Amino acid sequence: MALPHNSAVAQTVRTVSAVNGIQAAIAASSPGDILVLGGGTYDPFVLDRGLVIRGNGATIGGGPGASLSAVTVAVPPGQIAHLDNLRFTYGYSPFGPLGCPVTVSGAVRIDRCTMVTRNGSPALAANSAQLTIVASSLTCGGTTGSGIALQATDSHIELRDSTVTGSPAGCHPVGCMVWSFPATPAAQLDQSSLHAERSRFDGGSQPSTTFRSDGASGIEATNSALWLADCVVTGGSSAAGNGATALQNTGSITAELRQTQLVAGSPGGQPSSGPLDPSAPLLLLELQPVWTRGQNSTLTMRGTPGNLFGLFLTPSIDSVSTAGIVEPVLATGAVALAVGTLDGSGNATVVLPVPAVTSLLHTPVWCQAASGIGLPLRASTMAGGLVR
Repeated sequence: MALPHNSAVAQTVRTVSAVNGIQAAIAASSPGDILVLGGGTYDPFVLDRGLVIRGNGATIGGGPGASLSAVTVAVPPGQIAHLDNLRFTYGYSPFGPLGCPVTVSGAVRIDRCTMVTRNGSPALAANSAQLTIVASSLTCGGTTGSGIALQATDSHIELRDSTVTGSPAGCHPVGCMVWSFPATPAAQLDQSSLHAERSRFDGGSQPSTTFRSDGASGIEATNSALWLADCVVTGGSSAAGNGATALQNTGSITAELRQTQLVAGSPGGQPSSGPLDPSAPLLLLELQPVWTRGQNSTLTMRGTPGNLFGLFLTPSIDSVSTAGIVEPVLATGAVALAVGTLDGSGNATVVLPVPAVTSLLHTPVWCQAASGIGLPLRASTMAGGLVR
């Protein structure tokens, strides 16, 4: 079976080259349209509709004049925004480099992006969001303050093949006697869920002996659901204080892990706190390479040997919580791509040819697997992205 191409809808593709041209292009576009950027640097923007912004490595927020700017993505219900191959970085101020933070709400997909902030701003803040992050890097670094790389409130986060790095502790450029600031966690979640595969979370460390400060956790979760497969979570160490607990899970919800390393910060840190299942029967889904016209993509599932599986495909739809499946899954409209049984090693592979047709370019296509021999079923994270 080949990747279907009859689901592509008529879309307007706009090429943006002016530094301040993104906002005007957004205003002229309708949901489903595509903005394609050239290289170079662009002003930050407010995205209030479900568009694709394909950056080709463009930088957002760098350079003089962008120091106080941020990016806001607020997507109305029933629409989805896609940010692809963009670098969100910092501008300048008299007090050192400031962040160009990204705040999202609604359904947002982030693919191959880099987000870097300074001075206390989160690299990425999710509020009431359904957020999928693939092959991306989120980093906070202190200059005259420190920020959290990924901050989520009342949100569901899917994270694949990505790195999240908290801010190290530090001092004001004049000196620690003037102002010092603490290390921060890589990810901080409140009333949210995080479903991650093959990703890394590194809490900030305290590298200085000049002032006493502790390291920070890789993940701090409060009343949140965590499913982590093939991940590494590291607590920050400290040269003049205590090392951090790698995974802090506050509340009654058990964090479920599979083949995930929890590395305590030194001295005195712990791998984890709170309820934890270190060998949960999670399901993984790998996609190599991401959809490329004229090539085959291989989808590999890894789970419990002998379990039944189903592989589902969708152009681009929200995720929902469904009775009988532990993790959130693709909403109605997803179509069955393959069904079968995981082999004695717990693996199954499906090869999907991607037709070499022009109409598929920029089309968002996502897939997800579910597996089990009885309820509740387990679901993988969502794999996919924009067709290249």
